[in-house]
Amino acid sequence: MGDIIREVLYLFLAALLTLGTLLIPQTVNTPEEEASITFGYPFSFVTMTSAYDGVEMSTPNPNEYSSVTYGIWGIWEHPTTFSGLYFLYSWLSIWFVLRLIVAGLGYIREH
Repeated sequence: MGDIIREVLYLFLAALLTLGTLLIPQTVNTPEEEASITFGYPFSFVTMTSAYDGVEMSTPNPNEYSSVTYGIWGIWEHPTTFSGLYFLYSWLSIWFVLRLIVAGLGYIREH
């Protein structure tokens, strides 16, 4: 029973870490990059489309583009899509790495 509880805790921690990767801000340098900004690690599972329309530029020269940083906190301002499959891949990848770290630490402690 203890092993089941431990695995559930590992899965829960992996889910928190996976969702935590959404808080990493993304900086775009070109209007093309701004067309679809991705969040999530190691597989991007949230894609946000910016409101850039190619007309409104903050610089006087329309050929210049300044870097813009976006965060997941702006999802209500921009159309956003979520991929459950890529979220699952990310979640399981982080869970697997977490298990490797714990197993490695256990091995080191025993030897």
